[in-house]
Amino acid sequence: MRKIQQTEMRRAIGCAIRKHREACDLTQEKLAENSDIHRTYLADIERGVRNPSIESIRRLCSGLGILPSQLFQTVETSLKLGQPHSRATRLAISNGTQAGRLNAAAGD
Repeated sequence: MRKIQQTEMRRAIGCAIRKHREACDLTQEKLAENSDIHRTYLADIERGVRNPSIESIRRLCSGLGILPSQLFQTVETSLKLGQPHSRATRLAISNGTQAGRLNAAAGD
């Protein structure tokens, strides 16, 4: 098992939150309101600048209507594919298809 750097994990968590937020068709402002956190804090989390606490993750998952395990499955997928902010990785996560994962891994 490879060692995951702190910045890589923060970026993967932020990317996963953004992916789920966009899938729910929510703005940052609306998700922040639903989650009882400040919008700029959410923006920092999505950019991988802030390290969210377990409580913040719980609140965000509640605001998204998902379980924390679902969020971390998305995080795990993006870490396996690498480059959590790449367009190909986001598409592969969204599609959830083997073909999407193979294209993302190839750098398409």
